[in-house]
Amino acid sequence: MTENVLEYLERAAVSHPDKAAFFSEETALTFAQLLHNAKRIGSYIASTCALRNQPIPVICAQSPISIALFLGVVYSGNFYVPIGDDMPAGRVHAMLEQLHPGIILTQDDIPVPTENVPAITYAQALCADADEPLLDSIRADFCTTDPLYAIFTSGSTGTPKCVLKSHASLIYFIERFAELFSLDDSIVFGSQTPFYFDASTKDVYSTLLCAASTYIFDKRAFSFPMELIGQMNRHHVNTVVWVPSVMTLVSNFGVLDEIVPASLRSIFFVGESMPVKILRNWMQHLPAVRFVNLYGTTEAAGNCLYYEVPAIPAETDPLPTGKVFPGSRILLLDGDRSAREGEVCIVGPTIALGYYGMDDPQKFCRNPLNSMFPERMCRTGDLARLGEDGNYYFISRSDFQIKHMGNRIELGDIEAAAMSIGGMGYCCCVYHAPSDRIVLYFVSQSLEKRDVTRALRDMLPRYMLPNKTIPLDAMPLNPNGKIDRKKLLDQLS
Repeated sequence: MTENVLEYLERAAVSHPDKAAFFSEETALTFAQLLHNAKRIGSYIASTCALRNQPIPVICAQSPISIALFLGVVYSGNFYVPIGDDMPAGRVHAMLEQLHPGIILTQDDIPVPTENVPAITYAQALCADADEPLLDSIRADFCTTDPLYAIFTSGSTGTPKCVLKSHASLIYFIERFAELFSLDDSIVFGSQTPFYFDASTKDVYSTLLCAASTYIFDKRAFSFPMELIGQMNRHHVNTVVWVPSVMTLVSNFGVLDEIVPASLRSIFFVGESMPVKILRNWMQHLPAVRFVNLYGTTEAAGNCLYYEVPAIPAETDPLPTGKVFPGSRILLLDGDRSAREGEVCIVGPTIALGYYGMDDPQKFCRNPLNSMFPERMCRTGDLARLGEDGNYYFISRSDFQIKHMGNRIELGDIEAAAMSIGGMGYCCCVYHAPSDRIVLYFVSQSLEKRDVTRALRDMLPRYMLPNKTIPLDAMPLNPNGKIDRKKLLDQLS
């Protein structure tokens, strides 16, 4: 039975020592090198800083070196907090103020954002030898519920919060994820999601568990979709966990008409609702590939719902969010009552430890349906319904539900109608409360504003029609690759 995620790395370093575990265009680390470097980093931290179960921010780019730094923090008996080198300075300072860390780790060529916290570079940490007795003493004091890592929420709908995940919750999820989808050492992941986005843990820890490999794309590759697919083919990427925004970008540029990812076997998409027309385009070009819709929340390790798409859906078919991952339970609550349609609430071992440095009894609370013992539950803030087919169907965020002209409106319903218009690339609907206006932003190479307005009049009741429709050259994305709704709303102020 696995108790600490470092056991995955230690086993892989024995079974596949010379295999590239994580690699990019510039750098590669084999499992043996990754183990060696992580132990040296952990020894350096533990011998110079008397820290245990404390946050250690890792300011990093998308690189194999980042993985060594993360695992070095874990060897030191602490938990890592990924912070992107491309994050705005204001956001980084806000994160550090929440964490109050004792030290910061950085890659060698990344500037330190503050002089108030001691910084250790990758090169410095590698100067230490692996101190096996010290590392053994740290492991002897380990508990499976100790924190492993923390991820800040995107903050797209409010203040970012630091979500703390344990070894136990990650292990529980990743082993079921690998078993459910038959992952093994033949897998080559193509890592798109930044390490400070929770979806990246599926790439990282599946690779360690299965002795697989992960190719880490340079973030610039996603500005050139043709080159992106070329890199996938050169490095034989066969499995990806991507956000729908990236799949939409590739689809809208017509890249799949010119070149397809020849080695691809599985596409997992997560983080946003997948436009059915985009999914149809990918499935038509890649009929032999497995497509899986994943649903989860940052407040739990991994995902809680999945749906393997059996065939190309009709354009009018709703895409199921799916069924529950083994070992967890989903409740739909209307207030504190069970319902067929309501807020998605998670019960089970993957729930996060909580928010670092703060309590939120609204998010992490007791299951109101269980009066006999204190069963822990996580409220996601998402609305869904349970279909007659046994699948859950995502409706919208609860904070995307508005009242306009005396009517309760789901902004997701307006977006779904707009996405059904021929020629629509991508869209996002926001509500500007100060002016009581519904505003639809859209991206299209062929549609004009009047075309969208005319089409929506035929599909939506008058009270749901956007008060303003705004064309964009590209949809703004936040650091996690999701639509930056806050930025769109700020443009209206």
